[in-house]
Amino acid sequence: MAYPNSIDTFRTLKDFAITTLTSDITDTDTSIPVEDTSNFPDSGYAVINYTEIIYYTSKTSTSLEGVSRGQLGTTAQSHTSNSVIYHTALSKDFEDIHTSIQNTQRKAGIVTDTPPDNSTVGDKYITTSGIPYIYDGSNWNILIRNKDIYYCNIYYGSVITISSGTDYYFDKNDSSNPTYTETTVPEGTYIVLSNGSVHTRSAGSSTSIISMYVGYYDGSYHNLTPTGRVVYPTTSEYSSVYNGFISTVTFDSQKTISPYIRINVTGDYDVYVGGFSASILLIRVGD
Repeated sequence: MAYPNSIDTFRTLKDFAITTLTSDITDTDTSIPVEDTSNFPDSGYAVINYTEIIYYTSKTSTSLEGVSRGQLGTTAQSHTSNSVIYHTALSKDFEDIHTSIQNTQRKAGIVTDTPPDNSTVGDKYITTSGIPYIYDGSNWNILIRNKDIYYCNIYYGSVITISSGTDYYFDKNDSSNPTYTETTVPEGTYIVLSNGSVHTRSAGSSTSIISMYVGYYDGSYHNLTPTGRVVYPTTSEYSSVYNGFISTVTFDSQKTISPYIRINVTGDYDVYVGGFSASILLIRVGD
């Protein structure tokens, strides 16, 4: 294996921006005459005679213009004709680049779970779970496009008897043929809110117990409410039970979903369900 016997320096790097002064300059001159600026950027830092750092705002083919002398801790000095002057990447350049990147990220949306400091109106960030936020000058708000709001529901108005000890699913496959809508959502869509309600009464002389859950069906059942809402229906009248839940479920692929209600009945007697409904609100966020 061959190894190099030398490394590049600022003098040997291809297209390195280096030239010489074409006349003497004082320590107050703000126009610096040079041999050639073709490899120099339009503005930036340069070093004269290895001792003084300057900052220039523009250039001609043979001069650096709008020069601020003695930058970054160096001292403005007089220099003689033919002194070397070169552009180089200083730590300040990288600080400027970093600041520019940060500003761009704030406008496009930096990925972080912590809102950026020193934000201005219109700045954005995206959480690691893919939820983008935008700053209104006071608060960070979820960035939503109306066309990316989705909704689906299911409902049924007749009476169904559910046996005690049963775990019953009201869904698009139910034999009672409920009315339902389903929706196909793209990757990155997440569920904002799910809710459901049922109206029940006991089929016997003592109180039955039901637990009601809400979820979504995509070929499999997925509970959205972490705990069931419990009700104790009596024989005298129908009792209503509601269950709503703000969700953070995000889909990592396209899904076609519809809502369902799951009823678990315990106690000595069956229950009558005199109608049910459930709905799910989803959004896909973006710029």
